Amino acid sequence: MPALARRPGPVRVLSVGCSTGAELYSVGMLLSEAHLLERATLVGIDCRADAVAGAAAGIYPVAAVAAWHGAPVAPLRAARRGRYR
Repeated sequence: MPALARRPGPVRVLSVGCSTGAELYSVGMLLSEAHLLERATLVGIDCRADAVAGAAAGIYPVAAVAAWHGAPVAPLRAARRGRYR
């Protein structure tokens, strides 16, 4: 992250086979903590349309988020009906 912070211009991230988008969301949280999210473009692709739709919604079960050991939950919106968004 320090090297990205020193580099001018946009930060671009491509996640191939993004499935639920959890990995890409994690990268977004890291970029947010490093104050780089504002200049970042994150793109996830998957061959399954239902996976892309789920990832685009960005809704994760509370149990799944709890499994992200040490992950900052603050960027996530409040849990509603057992899910984070």
